[in-house]
Amino acid sequence: MKKIGFLMIALLCSGSMVMAQGTRRGDRPADPKVRAECMTERMVKEYALNEAQQKQLLEVNQAWVEKTGTRRQGTKQGIRRDKRNRNCPLNDTCCITGQKKRAEVSPESREQRRLERTAAREAYDAQLQKILTKSQYEAYAKKRAGRK
Repeated sequence: MKKIGFLMIALLCSGSMVMAQGTRRGDRPADPKVRAECMTERMVKEYALNEAQQKQLLEVNQAWVEKTGTRRQGTKQGIRRDKRNRNCPLNDTCCITGQKKRAEVSPESREQRRLERTAAREAYDAQLQKILTKSQYEAYAKKRAGRK
């Protein structure tokens, strides 16, 4: 009886380890068109949009995804900053991954990019406000504020 109990626990543990590994979508980010369609489908379900709103929203989301580009994946794609090897003989390339190191960003350019992102978000929200009804937009704004 103890052997069976031990075997069951071992199988349960090994099964949970296998499930923890999960599946990866690949190293490439999703296609912008696919991302826009997923955004649109999610918003159609959440805010009960009609066909006309869905078509307009798909166009706006496609423009948004193209403008914002792909999201940074950071270490998920194997890009990591190795602080130990700052004096690496290959100054512009990481010794571990072989990828180009990111250039240092000045505070002015960082602020400029932040302002550009804010302006792009405001333009996107203005377009959404034209497409969605008042109650739908209020629900969108409430959900967005909840994510912050």
